[in-house]
Amino acid sequence: MTLWKLYDRERNMHDDSDFFAGVFDDEKNELREELVGSTRWGGGPCIEMTPMSQMPEDIRASYHIALRARWQQHIECAETMRITHPTRPEGQRVVLVKDAHNRPRETVECQKCSGSGHWTNPKNARDVRKCFACDGTGRQTKAAKGKMVKIPSGTKGTCTRAFERQSQYGTWSYGTQCTIRLDDGSEIRASLDSLRLDEEPRLDYVAEQAATRAANGDAYSVMHPGATLALFGR
Repeated sequence: MTLWKLYDRERNMHDDSDFFAGVFDDEKNELREELVGSTRWGGGPCIEMTPMSQMPEDIRASYHIALRARWQQHIECAETMRITHPTRPEGQRVVLVKDAHNRPRETVECQKCSGSGHWTNPKNARDVRKCFACDGTGRQTKAAKGKMVKIPSGTKGTCTRAFERQSQYGTWSYGTQCTIRLDDGSEIRASLDSLRLDEEPRLDYVAEQAATRAANGDAYSVMHPGATLALFGR
């Protein structure tokens, strides 16, 4: 077994530092980090490592396969999370994953613009803008009197708005609520936690991205992929 050294990393803490080396284990075909030293104690583990520059071509091929497999795992996880735990669902098709309960809602004329869909500046009659209350539609939906209505899981629609519910002075957050326009034109409200995107993981895209990122041979990025995975919607 040979451990091929890929990079060095230091973890700084309040009083001490730990030192790590990224290695490729050619026996297990595994990428991992080894602790090689620390200021918390004297001395350190004696780990024999060979520089990556001396890696032969057959071992380098195995290394790139392991690198691509690790990227595939990370990006596939990020893609799944993008669908099952959306953070920016506005304008996208969504589906309820658990039942929601809403009061009956009715569509009424917008009171701010009297149904015109426009707002006129009282100090300048030529300053006409889209009504912010109804978004220019001239109609608003509001909760009507009556018992709560059960919206079954599996209901699909388009998310038109996502907003955070807060206490009066913004001290507490009650989670993110979404307004969903159903296919029949009606609207419901549901928490963001009860939604997922109405699409399947882009497996071809995942494989393409994994191959692209593995091609540069950067082991540090795949061992610490947080900033990179933010590019995939998380």
